[in-house]
Amino acid sequence: MKKLTLILGLVFCSYSWAEVELIDVSVLKKRIENPGHSLILLDVRTVSEYQSGHIKDSINIPHDQLIQNIDVLDQYRNQPIVVFCRSGRRAQLVIDTLIQNKFDQIVDLEGDMLAWKTSGFPVVH
Repeated sequence: MKKLTLILGLVFCSYSWAEVELIDVSVLKKRIENPGHSLILLDVRTVSEYQSGHIKDSINIPHDQLIQNIDVLDQYRNQPIVVFCRSGRRAQLVIDTLIQNKFDQIVDLEGDMLAWKTSGFPVVH
């Protein structure tokens, strides 16, 4: 289940709090239609899943690669990062890793790509 406001990360017996915004797919669609938006759309599915249909302008870094090398996101550290996968499990692993690495502008897409596609929103191939 998605965490709504605060997520508690446990790292070697010390606690780290980070606020994670939960966003509905319809709200995300409206926000990314705004030409001035600064959201980074991070699709953490596999390359083949991404190629089968993804949100326009999203960046694809599979979750297992990202968890092993979180530094690839350093250039986006000061921007809101919307994390999503197919159903949420892999996205949550990445969100936990972002929290542990002190990213503080994390956005969790409620329902992930399943909700996006169910809503009939466009994907690109």
